[in-house]
Amino acid sequence: MDPRNAHTFSHQLEPAVRSFLDDGLYLNAPMTLWALNNVGASSWRQTEQMAADGTLGETARKIWEFNKSHGLGAGFTVSFQTNSKREKGAISLTSVPGLSFDDADAIWAEHGRTLEAMSNV
Repeated sequence: MDPRNAHTFSHQLEPAVRSFLDDGLYLNAPMTLWALNNVGASSWRQTEQMAADGTLGETARKIWEFNKSHGLGAGFTVSFQTNSKREKGAISLTSVPGLSFDDADAIWAEHGRTLEAMSNV
């Protein structure tokens, strides 16, 4: 994936986004890898659990720690259905810093269907 071929919109702090894209961290980010192979929504709790279990690869773990150091912990990734092997769409919905996985999951339980539908428009 070449970042020059991607449309990136973010409300995150510029230094974190620049590093994530310019340094190629997105290429091995756990939820990017998940999005490339799945369709639908996934909680970032799964990535946190893999990191805690030691089943997250070394590179992915470092990227996960980088994200957390910038306040990106709880959130969801929505991966879109595509008709081409040459394109892929996904969106990451991040929580405010300090929001727990339980709180983010509760918000998703209440509003996830609407958020996912809006993400697919």
